Amino acid sequence: MGTMVAELVMTAGVVEISETRDVPIPALRALYDTAAWARDRTSAQLRTLLHRSDVFLTAWDGDVLVGSARVLTDFTVRALICDVVVDPAYQGEGIGRTLVEAVETHPALRDVEQLCLFTTKKRDFYAHLGWEEHPVQGMVKSRR
Repeated sequence: MGTMVAELVMTAGVVEISETRDVPIPALRALYDTAAWARDRTSAQLRTLLHRSDVFLTAWDGDVLVGSARVLTDFTVRALICDVVVDPAYQGEGIGRTLVEAVETHPALRDVEQLCLFTTKKRDFYAHLGWEEHPVQGMVKSRR
């Protein structure tokens, strides 16, 4: 399954956090379809983000993909955490927290000055993990 980054022991078993890029696109499609903001991503887009993200972590319950997080970065000044997704059936089990912590402690990102992310509905989740609001530091330009 690739390099294991972390292991999360859950009530019903063990979930492994991996850096594998060997993720079946249908499994990634099924996971992304559980998040309203990610449902419009095509299989081609999913394939591209899987292979072109600088860091791509996945959470596995055996052979079942149950979560993922990806990072775009210059490995020095900024790292943007993108697409933290956890299957709703597994939410509340600590998988999202483990994925975010695996990003925060990832060896390739340890010297990055600032980790950033965008979120609309999960601000409380990230605040609970020590993230702070920075309303004056962000702007976006949408193309769709």
